[in-house]
Parts: sequence; structure tokens; C-alpha cells
Amino acid sequence: MKILDFKNWKMRIRKKAVFTSWAIISLLAYSDTAFSASWSSKGNGTWGSAGAPHSAKASQSIAEASNSDPQPFSPGSHNFAVDLGQVMLVGDLSKFQNNLGAQIHYSYGVSDLFSFDSAIGYSEHSVNPLVSAPGSFLSMASLQTGVRTNLNWYDKIIPYASFGVGFYRPSMKLSSTTEISNILFGLYVGPGVDLQISDRAFFGTSLTLNSIFGSTIIAQGKAIELGGTYMNFMVHAGVSF
Repeated sequence: MKILDFKNWKMRIRKKAVFTSWAIISLLAYSDTAFSASWSSKGNGTWGSAGAPHSAKASQSIAEASNSDPQPFSPGSHNFAVDLGQVMLVGDLSKFQNNLGAQIHYSYGVSDLFSFDSAIGYSEHSVNPLVSAPGSFLSMASLQTGVRTNLNWYDKIIPYASFGVGFYRPSMKLSSTTEISNILFGLYVGPGVDLQISDRAFFGTSLTLNSIFGSTIIAQGKAIELGGTYMNFMVHAGVSF
């Protein structure tokens, strides 16, 4: 009799274990399905009556923004500009005269705040007759890359700051037959402001300080310093797409 009771007790334990296991597996399967459904509905911006209603509006606004033309310096925008203005030499470079310079500018909007920034520039400078200079002519080519930070958006006005690194190639003409040059590393930083004229066009101005790490070259029996500091004060006009 005791053996029979033990067998019945053992059988009931097995049934309870099987039922409990089945209940746990069913609950896990239901939870996984519900979790996947909730994430799917979140991606579509419809969480149901219990979800946040703002998600649907946010998804709709993002979809509308992606379908519309990009604004200047907005996320995903490509912005090309031509810069023209004064190149002002300071420090050791002030032995040469200030002159007009030009740049081709490109920036890619990464976010509302930051953009990838790059520029190629060139200027030429004759010797300043009021001082003694080691050469008679100086040309400056530059390739810059860095970050543009949009400080704020005031209606159609966008103040910004840019900073980064650059490669500079000052070339100094010592005589009709002698010219020295070198590719040097440097930094740039400066503020600017843009005015959005239309959905695709903008106009603005910028002031940039360029600091070139110097290099000494021996030529004609003299040590000549290449490098120094100069400033760009330029206006620009560009398009976005």
C-alpha cells in the first residue's frame, strides 16, 4: 500500500512539473512576441493607446524632413561656397603686403550643431617696400579640414565658429632664379555668420586666424624662416543640395 501511494505521489509531481514547464515556456513565448510587437510599433511611431503620442508626431516630422530638400547646413546637406576677401599677414609675414585671396569651401552637415568643414585657398603677396624682406614675392596655398559648429539659429541667420588643422605651402621668391617653399602644418580658428537667402542659397562672412608652424630653410647663405600667422576676412556665397 505504501508503495502504491509513493507511485501516485511521484506521478502527481511529474504532472505538476510538466504543467509548470509548459506554463513557463508559454509565458516566455508570449512575452517575446509582445516585446517584438511593441518595438515594431515604436519604429512605426504608433504605440497604441497606452504609448506616447509624441512618437508618432516625431516620426512623421522626421519622414517629412527626409523627403524635403535639405536646408543649408542642416543634417545631410552638402554646402559649396566661394570665398573672396582680404588676407592680412602678421608677425614675420608682415614683411609682405596684404592682398586679396580666394577660397573654395565645402561643408557637410552631420547634425544640427556640427558640420564637417574643409577649404582650399590661395593668395599672392608682394614685398612691403617699407621693410627689409628676405624675398621679393610670397604665395600661400592652403588645404584645411576641421569642424564647423552652428552656435544658434536666429530666423534665417546662422552664427557659427570653425576650427581645425591645415596644410600650408608658403613659397618665397628670393630672386629671378631662386625660390624656396615647404609644406607646413598649422591650425585655424574663427567665427562667422551666414544668412540663408533661400532653401538652397546662402551668403555670409567669416574671420579666420591661421597659425603655421614655422620651418627654417638655409638659402643664399642665410637662414630664412617660413611660416607665421595670417588672418582671412572674407565674404562668401554658396549653394546647398
